Amino acid sequence: MRLNKKIIFLVFFCISAVAWGQNGGIGIIGELTHTKNAQRGETYETRIVLKNFGDDKAGIKVFQRDFSYDFEGNQFFHEIGTQARSNAHWIKYSPQQKNLLPQETTEVHCSIHVPNDQDLVGTFWSLIIIESTPVKRYAVQIITHIGMTGRVQVEFVKTALVREEKKTCLHVDVKNTGERGLCPSLYVELYDEGGNFVEKIEGGTWRIYPESSVRYQVDVAHLPAGLYKAMILVDNLDEHIFGTEFLLDLTTPGKFKIQD
Repeated sequence: MRLNKKIIFLVFFCISAVAWGQNGGIGIIGELTHTKNAQRGETYETRIVLKNFGDDKAGIKVFQRDFSYDFEGNQFFHEIGTQARSNAHWIKYSPQQKNLLPQETTEVHCSIHVPNDQDLVGTFWSLIIIESTPVKRYAVQIITHIGMTGRVQVEFVKTALVREEKKTCLHVDVKNTGERGLCPSLYVELYDEGGNFVEKIEGGTWRIYPESSVRYQVDVAHLPAGLYKAMILVDNLDEHIFGTEFLLDLTTPGKFKIQD
C-alpha cells in the first residue's frame, strides 16, 4: 500500500526533529523517532507533541501503518500487523482525532505493551501517522528493541560505479539481514597501487531495519585517474563493524569500473 498524499518522513536518517511545520499549519515539536530498549512484558509510554502553527483552526487524524523500504527507493505502507516485526498491535494511542485552535498545542499519548513472549528478539517497529487539514502527513516511528537481543548482520548487496551528469558516485547497497535495527555510517578507505593510504570518504548514516535495505552514495569524482584498492566499512558505532574490499579502476575517463 502506498500513501498518495504528501508525507514528511525521515525514516532513513538517524536524526531527530526540533520543530516541523513552523511555516504554518500542524507541526510536530520534538522527535520523529521514538526508540526504546524494553524488556518482554514491559509497558512504557511516549508522547508526540503537536502544534497548530497557523492562524486558522486545523484538524488532525491519527492512525497507524507498518512500513518497509528498499535500496531502490521504494517505500511500502502496509496494514498494521501484516509485517513479521510489527509492534503496531502493542500500541494504544489517543486521541485519534482532534481540532486545534491557532497556536494551540496538544499531545498524542502512546502506551506500548511488549508481550511477555520469550520468542521475541531483536527490533520491532511501526508508524504513527499524523494527518492534518489542509492535508499534510507526518510519519512518527515507534521502535522497540527487545533489550540487547537480536543477531546483528548486514549484506553488501551490490556495489556500482555510476556516472551522473558530471558526478561520479560509488553506489553501495546494504541490506540488514539480522534481527536488530541498525543506524550505521559508511565510509570508504582508498589505497594506491603501492598500498599507501590515499583518502577516507564518508558516505553518510542511514537507519536500516531488519530485511530492509538502503543505498549509500559516495562521491569519487574528485579522485585522480588511477587504480585504487577500496575498503568499504559499515560501522554501527558500537562493536559491530562490517567490511568488504575491491579494486576501483579510474584509469580511463568515462570507462570507470569496479574489479572484485
